[in-house]
Amino acid sequence: MPEATDERERVLAQLEALRRKAEAGQANLKAFLAQSKRRSSDKTGQTTSSDANARPAQVSVSRTSARKPAANKRRQTTGDLLNEHDVAARLSKSVQTIRRWRMLKKGPKFFKVVGNVRYKPEDVAAWLNEQPSGGEQPKKGK
Repeated sequence: MPEATDERERVLAQLEALRRKAEAGQANLKAFLAQSKRRSSDKTGQTTSSDANARPAQVSVSRTSARKPAANKRRQTTGDLLNEHDVAARLSKSVQTIRRWRMLKKGPKFFKVVGNVRYKPEDVAAWLNEQPSGGEQPKKGK
């Protein structure tokens, strides 16, 4: 019978260790949620009474997050123009296929804006409508 008691004590000790880990994880989760709440209130400029006494969260700025506003600004200045990723998604093709078509002068009409390839949506639609469908024969001379 002493073996059963030892086994029971070992299982109880394991359960206690798991309970402590769960409590620590729950405490970490609560701290994380509180910190993310502080960060979101810092971004909106609104503070609550509990946030006023709290230490401000440290915010690290990575290179990619610093570039995002510029990318958004670029999109606004180019209007409705599509990049090669947008065209690939619309045509259900890979970006590499779009690049290969461009190199072989096969795909939709494109142009470059400050070295970046762009497509007009109407050019993509026109090119798509030119393509043979069903039992049609491809046009000669293209």
